[in-house]
Amino acid sequence: MANQNIAERVQSLGIRVTHLEELPGRMDRLEGQILDLSTEMREQFSAVHSEIAGVETSLRGEIAGLETSLRGEIAGLETSLRGEIAGLETSLRGDIAGLETGLRGEIAGVQTGLRGEMRALHDEALAHTDRHFEETISAMRALHEQAMAHSRLLHEDIIERIKRLDDGRTR
Repeated sequence: MANQNIAERVQSLGIRVTHLEELPGRMDRLEGQILDLSTEMREQFSAVHSEIAGVETSLRGEIAGLETSLRGEIAGLETSLRGEIAGLETSLRGDIAGLETGLRGEIAGVQTGLRGEMRALHDEALAHTDRHFEETISAMRALHEQAMAHSRLLHEDIIERIKRLDDGRTR
């Protein structure tokens, strides 16, 4: 059994040695493949780098074109909006002037109407005051006449009494 074990081991070692002998050839082939892969990757990286540079240049050109285009559009919009704003300003100023003129006319009309109403009220108040003044004067004259009549009566009564007193003394 030990012989068999040794024989198997020797045979196994032989197979291994054979494999090890093949290893430098395989390593050479692997080294060639790695060199080929390295060369191919370098070429691919170079191609990708060139492609990226081309895309970058193209994108920079497009961005510059878009920037110029957008700046032109913005300038056009600015000019257009400034024109619209100026037009609106002119229109609004005209509207305001028209409203001002209209309001001034309305105020003048109201002022004229109020002056007329105030004159009418003033005249009415004067007429009312005159009427009451005349009524007061009439009432005062009537009271004065009554007072005078009453004073005459009192005066006549006093004279009558004085006469009686004098007649009573002389007797």
